[in-house]
Amino acid sequence: TNIDSLQIPSSDVEKMRKIMEEAKTKKSTHQVQRIKELEELERQEEMRLQQERQEQQRQRAIRVKELEEFERQEEIRLQQERQEKQRRLEQSKRQEKQRQRAIRAKELEELKRQEEIRLQQERQEQQRQRAIRVKELEEFERQEEIRLQQ
Repeated sequence: TNIDSLQIPSSDVEKMRKIMEEAKTKKSTHQVQRIKELEELERQEEMRLQQERQEQQRQRAIRVKELEEFERQEEIRLQQERQEKQRRLEQSKRQEKQRQRAIRAKELEELKRQEEIRLQQERQEQQRQRAIRVKELEEFERQEEIRLQQ
């Protein structure tokens, strides 16, 4: 608008100019203020995002440590299982050896018993044979005595 072309007293024109300048200044000040507020909001949002990223990294680091600890504990558990399995296997082998020794000892006892029986029978047979020979010899001597007396 061209204020000068209007039929308005100069004091009013001056007032209107001041009002328009103030309005421009207020508008400009308001825009600057709004820009500052937006920049502050942007800065706060950036800080919030930075904190969020840091928290995510912290949580990731915690999960990695938890996973590493779990894996360590799992390895310990597996090692203990392997040791226990090995211990049971060795114990089983020892028991089997003892069982085999006991079987062999019983077999040996049986062989000794049978050998003792065989030896006893052999001695009895030898005694019987000796007794037969003695009787035969006595019979021979008796017959020889009879023959000599004739």
